[in-house]
Amino acid sequence: MASNQAAHAKKRKTHRNFLHVFYDYLLNTLVDIVLLVVILLACLISTIRMLRWYQARLASRPLVTQSITTAVLFATGDVLAQQIVEDVGSDKHDLARTGRMALYGGAIFGPAATTWYKILQSRINFRSQTGTIVARVLADQTIFASTNLFVFLSTMAILEGSDPKAKLKSTYAEALKKNWMVWPAVQFVNFRYVPLEHRVMVVNVVSIGWNCYLSYLNSKG
Repeated sequence: MASNQAAHAKKRKTHRNFLHVFYDYLLNTLVDIVLLVVILLACLISTIRMLRWYQARLASRPLVTQSITTAVLFATGDVLAQQIVEDVGSDKHDLARTGRMALYGGAIFGPAATTWYKILQSRINFRSQTGTIVARVLADQTIFASTNLFVFLSTMAILEGSDPKAKLKSTYAEALKKNWMVWPAVQFVNFRYVPLEHRVMVVNVVSIGWNCYLSYLNSKG
């Protein structure tokens, strides 16, 4: 009899311990979920505020804003090229190379692309929307893309102290072919669906990967 009572008491104690552990786990899980929701909401609010701030700067000073954004994203592409593609490690990271990419993006590509898209928007317009977009893509890829690659590789060679002619000879044709494999489709979507003031940003975001490739190609040229 006594042994049965002891067994029941032990069973009830085990059950209470289990419930206690379960309730603690449930409470901790709920707290974690609440904290996660709070963090996500804070990130969302910060992102919305940042986008509003960027939109305001874009409206008030479009050229400067686009240039700074482009400089940051060009530098990001080079960091990815060095740390992920080439895997050089943080101790061997070439800061001068990253600086050259940022300088080119902010001083040359950003202003040039902003001005170029305004020209396309104002000068190439047909009755057919599809015809207009196709014509803009053709102009972009035959005039701007080819010129930009030429200027980019030449500028990098000059900043590096190497021969621009040799750099162009070894890398230009390959880079242009790769460009035409990627950018016509991107620009068709960009010109078709994205407002003018955001087109450089779209190009810059896609260009994180593209600039990673360009930086790698330039370093090997």
